[in-house]
Amino acid sequence: MLRKLLISLIMLILCSSLAWSLPEPEEKEDELAGITLGFSFEQVKRILGEPQFISELDTDRPDVKQLVWEYKSKGVKILFGNGYVEVIILEKPCTIPTPRGLLIGDNWRKSLELYRYCSAYVQNMGYQIGIVFTLKEDLKLSIAIPSDSEEIMTISLWREKKSEE
Repeated sequence: MLRKLLISLIMLILCSSLAWSLPEPEEKEDELAGITLGFSFEQVKRILGEPQFISELDTDRPDVKQLVWEYKSKGVKILFGNGYVEVIILEKPCTIPTPRGLLIGDNWRKSLELYRYCSAYVQNMGYQIGIVFTLKEDLKLSIAIPSDSEEIMTISLWREKKSEE
């Protein structure tokens, strides 16, 4: 009996050490809804089709042109800077999860479970609360939660720009 227990314990230790030594699958963190940060207009059109609405944002720099493409029926917004995707925003009615499985409408606590190894900070904006996760160096994912609810209202992905010295 003791021998069987000892053999089982040794097998368990061997299997666990093997599992610890296996590399984690590489997740494509810079993508939401099939769109990757840095995609061009054409690449986005191939995946999401023609946008339902296009608007131009005012910037304080004349050399920067920012456009927002909205796919309201899909719950996706794409912010372009000089022709390339800079920000991806998911909102209702989007049913596409993040690479780690977070969805619009999930309880915000799920984000803490899924992104527990990422550094994070909280922003209180009065009517809503935001949690910003650092996925990799300059890669950020944020969620917004209405202050009167626990359900995720929006999920955004962007690269933090390095300050110009």
